[in-house]
Amino acid sequence: MVSFGARCHGFSTIQKNNLYTEAKDEFEPVCLIELDPACAEDMTAINDVNYIWHAKEGYPACIFNCMKYALMQKQAGEDSNLKFYAMTTQNKDFENPRGEDILALVQVYTEDSGDKKVEYMQVNPKNSYESKSKSKYKHTGSTMMNFLKEFFSSRKIVLFPCDTKAAKFYEANGFRVSDKQSGEMTFIA
Repeated sequence: MVSFGARCHGFSTIQKNNLYTEAKDEFEPVCLIELDPACAEDMTAINDVNYIWHAKEGYPACIFNCMKYALMQKQAGEDSNLKFYAMTTQNKDFENPRGEDILALVQVYTEDSGDKKVEYMQVNPKNSYESKSKSKYKHTGSTMMNFLKEFFSSRKIVLFPCDTKAAKFYEANGFRVSDKQSGEMTFIA
């Protein structure tokens, strides 16, 4: 089976953090790409991200392992309801994604109802709001959420924040608590 790797699902812009200038807001183009577990280049890019980011949460490694699982399901002739997306500053040559250009990763599970469940989302720690170093970009997580909300505009998006800071972030991005006991949050367009 021939796989052509990541596919672009849309372009947007992300605000640059003008650290050393008093310049007005500058923006850089970004693209939402869907990653294909059957594509060695996509798998290599996610493996690279895991090493480049040194993410304490370990979500890039979880996403990489889930991609391997989705591939095994596909090879066994089973349907996988998992999809994998990356937001990248790379604006061409999507069949060869570069780990150093990936700003955020997300894993989405499609429920039988068609609702989309965000299982993992990770922003490059260097570009997160809590980064102790000066980040190159602003609003990386919000830009990724906007991509998802637009891409899945006809579906409900469900997620379970890992802590109260994450819950506040999702609430600021239009999600509402739908189940207090489980912490489930939902976005309905």
